[in-house]
Amino acid sequence: MRERVAANKRYAIGLRLSQRAAQELSERSTLQEFQRWLEQNDCYIFTINGFSLRTISRRAVKEKVYLPDWTSQERVAYTNLLFDLLAQLVPAEVEGSVSTVPCGFKESVTSEEQRKMIRRNIWECVEYIAR
Repeated sequence: MRERVAANKRYAIGLRLSQRAAQELSERSTLQEFQRWLEQNDCYIFTINGFSLRTISRRAVKEKVYLPDWTSQERVAYTNLLFDLLAQLVPAEVEGSVSTVPCGFKESVTSEEQRKMIRRNIWECVEYIAR
């Protein structure tokens, strides 16, 4: 595939990492091994999909893919971990990204307190990224 799409060029890869995969990749030796693989294969990471923390079965109802949503500190920690990985994997000349859930499943976010939590948690993540 790489040769068909990007012959004689660096090949851009987007990762989709569950929480467990992100934690495993963040281990120093695993991360270094992956970085070597990227270099040896002339590939680089430009984005990480962090929509779902866990593996979702085909039978899962649509709102479950949003959980945990931005009302949860677990979402904040997972997203921060993905940005830590992105910072170590994306080349300096590439603008990287992390995709995540859009706050929460509409029908599950019903109170002003939940909306405040979402804003607070997203802002906490923004400040983490800035640091």
